[in-house]
Amino acid sequence: MEAFTPMMKENTMLINQRDKWVESLSQDQYNCLQTTLNELSQNDTNKYDVSNFPISFIKTFDEAFKRKNWLTSLSENQIEYVKSDLKKEKYLCPTLFCCGCCRTCNGDGKITYQLHNFPFEWINKYNKVFENEKII
Repeated sequence: MEAFTPMMKENTMLINQRDKWVESLSQDQYNCLQTTLNELSQNDTNKYDVSNFPISFIKTFDEAFKRKNWLTSLSENQIEYVKSDLKKEKYLCPTLFCCGCCRTCNGDGKITYQLHNFPFEWINKYNKVFENEKII
């Protein structure tokens, strides 16, 4: 019988973490997860489903779900402000070694964010703008 190594223990903990996270999702979030994993599997050599996706995906999905919830809580004026602000500038591609085949910016080296993909941390920036400028 093979000894239970620290690496095996860590993998088991990560699997349990993923399983608990999946169980905590609403039905809409679960459907979104499944759809996204299916789409990724069609465009990648890896085949993902709810039982084998990388743990690192959890943070990305959590941020996307929170961004969506935040966006649905905004007024029409606030949504228009965010849309307009995102269209103003092109930002440097966040991919460290961006190249001509980069999927993030399509090789342009610059990215224009939209409502579905702007950096999650910007929510705080926008909340401050809404509060300070009384955008309701």
